[in-house]
Parts: sequence; C-alpha cells; structure tokens
Amino acid sequence: ILDAPEVTTKEWHHNDYYKALQDYYDQILVVGMQEIFDVVKEYEFPHAIAE
Repeated sequence: ILDAPEVTTKEWHHNDYYKALQDYYDQILVVGMQEIFDVVKEYEFPHAIAE
C-alpha cells in the first residue's frame, strides 16, 4: 500500500505510470490478500493491466 488510493491514482495518472505498466511489463505480481486490499480496484488499474 503506497498511500491513500486517491493520492496514488492521481500521481500515477499524472506521471503516466499506468501506460508504463502496460507498455513495459508482461506481468505484475502483488503480494497480499485481495480481500484486505484490492490493488486493482483501489488503484483503478485499467482493464488491460488488471487481466
């Protein structure tokens, strides 16, 4: 968990981090329980990344 989701998503959109994830990574692994913190939902990952 990086920061409050709204702070993180604002920064990620501003810096094009979602585009970088989509363009440069084949797979993203997240350690933790989705039931406790759903990274895809909370950080608003686009569908192409969330798959």
